[in-house]
Amino acid sequence: MIDSVETLNQRVEALKKESFAATKILISMGTCGIAAGAAPVLEEVKKLISERQLENSVEIVETGCIGQCHAEPSVEICKYRNKRKCDVRRSESSRRNYDN
Repeated sequence: MIDSVETLNQRVEALKKESFAATKILISMGTCGIAAGAAPVLEEVKKLISERQLENSVEIVETGCIGQCHAEPSVEICKYRNKRKCDVRRSESSRRNYDN
């Protein structure tokens, strides 16, 4: 709890030492997201981040349900406080790979 200016300053200094990714990719991994195919989307995003060596600048965040079941799987890209929501649709080939 921040109950004084001194505590606030200590918290500010601690936050300055933390590393924050410039970009966060939020992937909805609630039950509806998983049922709609979020797991292979998550794996593909992880693979692409690794292939491009972006682990230090991109953070992948698995979220719970966001209440948009009709739009799953859901991916949200947040960069410098700007948000962009992506509509992810699986191709027939990825659906077959996931289901098998």
